[in-house]
Amino acid sequence: MSGCPRSAGSPAFRVPRRPVGPPRCTRKIRKVENHHYRTMRNIILAFVGTLRHGLIPNLLGEGTYDRYNCWDAVWWWLQCIQDYCKMVPNGVDILKCPVSRIYPTDDFAPLPAGTQDQSLCEVIQEAMQRHMQGIQFQERNAGPQIDRNMKDEGFTTTAGIDDKTGFKNGGNHLNCGTWMDKMGKSERARNRGIPATPRDESAVEIVGLCKSAIRWLLELSKKKIFFLIMKLE
Repeated sequence: MSGCPRSAGSPAFRVPRRPVGPPRCTRKIRKVENHHYRTMRNIILAFVGTLRHGLIPNLLGEGTYDRYNCWDAVWWWLQCIQDYCKMVPNGVDILKCPVSRIYPTDDFAPLPAGTQDQSLCEVIQEAMQRHMQGIQFQERNAGPQIDRNMKDEGFTTTAGIDDKTGFKNGGNHLNCGTWMDKMGKSERARNRGIPATPRDESAVEIVGLCKSAIRWLLELSKKKIFFLIMKLE
């Protein structure tokens, strides 16, 4: 493995049974040695190819068992791109890189790599736009076949922006909406289907990540590098 670029723990991230998402991988990316810029870029672009519902999945499951019930992952991913642009020489060039979309729309069946490409800028715009318009859907194949502990309400994912505060909000008290949640599994303790630390509404770290992303995109806009256009309809 000497001299080989790698991401610590990556084999575990490919196992369908294990959750996977940018919150964990963000930390792995930051530990990669600085000269492995290409590895960092490829991890970022690989994740964005899975965008669906304006969200990054918390479970890839080899493209078969993917789940989109984690509503903080997309903000960690945006922070990761921001960090890359600032750490890497000419890092903003990543915004022009093509992204192979697996799901160009929410209802698309998975597409082979290279079938439909977009620039990273366009996909960032889509993620921000979807949150402005509001996101609500029930997970595909909802039920014990994908989560034997979650209650019915927990399979509904919502995300959006609070009109009064401007804060990112969403989720519900029966959904493990962030990487910090842990779903209860004990009938004896009467916590089965109940997250130990629900992050619904406006979790403080997600509000902070959202602010960081918007501030960065506005800075790029002033430099005429990225133009963030938000449509409310």
